[in-house]
Order: sequence, then structure tokens, then C-alpha cells
Amino acid sequence: MRQTGRNLFALMVLAAGAAEGAGLSADATRAWDGYLQAAQEKMDARLRPGSCFLWAEESDGRMQELREGEIVVAPGSDQNPKRIPGGLIHHWIGAVFVPGVSLDELLATVRDYSRYGKFYPSVVSAKLVSRSGPVDRLTTIEKHKAMFSNIALDADFTATYKDAGHGRAYNISHGTRLQEIENYGDGKQRELPPDASKAYLWRLDTITRYEQRDGGVYMEIEAFALSRDIPASLRWLVDKFVRQAAQGAMATTLRQTRDAVMKDSSVAREKSFAPVKPPQQAAESKSARASGLSIR
Repeated sequence: MRQTGRNLFALMVLAAGAAEGAGLSADATRAWDGYLQAAQEKMDARLRPGSCFLWAEESDGRMQELREGEIVVAPGSDQNPKRIPGGLIHHWIGAVFVPGVSLDELLATVRDYSRYGKFYPSVVSAKLVSRSGPVDRLTTIEKHKAMFSNIALDADFTATYKDAGHGRAYNISHGTRLQEIENYGDGKQRELPPDASKAYLWRLDTITRYEQRDGGVYMEIEAFALSRDIPASLRWLVDKFVRQAAQGAMATTLRQTRDAVMKDSSVAREKSFAPVKPPQQAAESKSARASGLSIR
């Protein structure tokens, strides 16, 4: 899902683009699965009474910044990216406050996948494949400029929305298929197989939390990605740039989502408060327009 941080794909392109290594290994898969399991356990702990549901709650300063309209982004772990056998795990977390909206309004926009192309300029297409209660299955194509060519990510996701009670909810999005398209949009376009050695990104998951309070909704995205490693000779040059670019990409996703939700909410309120003419007045108005008169 685009609002769950797929901008990380562009960063992996820049980070891993210098060399082609082996494909996704069993060791890298095990390390990735273990990392996600630990993240899920931390999410479960946030649901316990007395625990902070939001990462932003863990610091009074963060909550204040969010209410003042700031977007807060930080690494999700001390070692980011985390090097594992045969790859890198990238973990970022970001938060935003959307004022003047309800949780239901925000989720209605977030789950309106067919309009993602309007919300997020890099999204070529997004389509809901099926919906069964809180579980959405969707497919997307998102394009990015990489080096001197265009690359796209063709992906399927399963997104599960859960009600945490007391105006809180969260969503776990799991990438079930990720395939990169080389030279997207020209005659040399080619789709790589999943987990290919030439692919930049192998896995992508997110946990997104929502809480309605303080006259709006707090939303925070925790994004996890598994990519190829960066050649040792280039790490000193690439690592810092990738961290800076990752923060910008996450902030852009959060800002675009906030803007889309607020616009949808504003339009809905305008429609709900639009004056409705009584039947008799409406008929008189129609007759007057036909005769060229104006009724006030």
C-alpha cells in the first residue's frame, strides 16, 4: 500500500543499484521473518493496558510537534539499515496528525485504493482485488526514476485492519508479490521474476497505527523493507544519503496522505451542509430560470 511507505522502493534502487549480487537467500529470508516476528510482538505489547499505543506517545515533545503540524520521522532501530546475511533490513517510522477528521473518515480515504493515483503522483495504478470484512487484497504499480532509467514496482498486498477500541485501530500490510519492471514505459520494458538477483527490493511490510483524539487523528507508519546489500566499497558514500532520502520519502507519504484525508473530509462536509430547497421553491426556481427571472 502506498500510504504504508512504498517510497522506500526508490531508496533501495539508489542504495543497491551499484552492483548485482545473488538472489534472495534462505538465510536472508529467515532473518527477515525473525525481524517481522519481533515487530509483531512489539505491536501486541502496545495493545496491553497501560502501554503506549502510539510510538509518538513515548515522547511528549513528539506529540506537541505533531499537534503543531510537524511530521516526525525517525529510524525504527539503532542499526538502520540492519545488515543480515545476503541483504539489508530497512526500518523507518513516521507520524502525522490530521486535524478536524474522524477515524472513520481517515480510513475511508486510506482504503479508497482506486484513487491512489490522485493522492500519490508516483502511483500508476492501484486496484482493490477483494475485500472480506477487515481484509483487503490489492494490486499496485508504482514508478520511480532510477539512475538513467525508469523502474516500476508491480506488487500485491494483503492489508488487515483491526479495531483496537477506544478510538484506535491499526493495519498490517504484507507484500505477497513484488516484481520490478525494468525500463518501464519504453520498448525495452521487462518484468523481473520475484526475488531475482537483479531486483533491488525483495520484501515490503508495514504496520500503521491510528488514534482519534485531540480533535483529529494521529497516524503513524512503521515500514520494513528487505533489499540487496550495498557494496562495501560504497557504503561510506551511500549510507548517509539513503538515510536522509528515507526520511524525506516517509515524510512525503505522510503529508500526501494527510492532504488527501483533509480534502475528502472538507468535500464531505460541504456536501452535508449544502442548503436543500423545499420542493415548491425548487419548482419555482426552475420556472423562473426558464423565463429569465432570478428568485432570491
